[in-house]
Amino acid sequence: MATRLETTNGSPNPRRREQVDALLSERPELAHRPTELGKILGVSTGRGKGLLFEWRASRKAGLLGPVLLQNLHLVTRTTPGRPWSGSLPLGWVDRGDHKRTIVVDLPPEGRMDVSEAPNGTAEVTVAAPRGLTPSEVLHALAFAKALAPLDPDHPGTFTFEALRDGSSLRLDGLEAVTLRSAEAVLTKLYNHSDRRGEALRVEVRTPAATVSLREAEAWLMDRQPLGRDAKLEALALQTEENTKAILMLRRELRRSRFDHGSAHGSASSKGGSEDAVR
Repeated sequence: MATRLETTNGSPNPRRREQVDALLSERPELAHRPTELGKILGVSTGRGKGLLFEWRASRKAGLLGPVLLQNLHLVTRTTPGRPWSGSLPLGWVDRGDHKRTIVVDLPPEGRMDVSEAPNGTAEVTVAAPRGLTPSEVLHALAFAKALAPLDPDHPGTFTFEALRDGSSLRLDGLEAVTLRSAEAVLTKLYNHSDRRGEALRVEVRTPAATVSLREAEAWLMDRQPLGRDAKLEALALQTEENTKAILMLRRELRRSRFDHGSAHGSASSKGGSEDAVR
């Protein structure tokens, strides 16, 4: 039997939005049934339509969060002519790979590894479960340059992952969806869990690009390096198309559960969802 959320003396309930959020989190198929929603809440169908409109409008802004960066890996070299000392500087360690490495914590949960080899090869790895803003990455690279004299114009390689977090998504029978485009851009869609709770996460992993440290910093500061405008525009377009595809996927999953008349989906709807995602 459906639960009825009562109001006091027929007056508007100040917690109506919270009631609608709680109800639709348990029964998402009601998002397209204003008449049934109105009966449960004890309001007219017109009022039910208005409540659903407000609910959808409130979710649009928070559907996906800002684009953040994680797992950045820069391979470059130190400045030419830098002497190599056999003794380890304070704070550096040798992990048995003939490189000296120092680890720097990036609060609240991130870290940065800076490695240097005798032949002058240098690597900088920046990782954070929650992701980092471009400004935070720039600060980390500035600290890396203070630890090791990195050559700003050496043509090294640069890879990273861009992520966006948003509301959770039910993937019936699946843990994640991974897509690879013709440009070798890898897109992954899954539910991420940390101390903040569970949320939908979209990751886009780019292929390795040959860039210098100066070009990488210019890109992080929103100044497109010369000669790479077309590639950056193509990546931005791909990210926009991936975002639209995610929204369409959410609607298709909701429609599949609605067609089978169950809030949580039946065995047949799970199979249908898998086929649709595949």
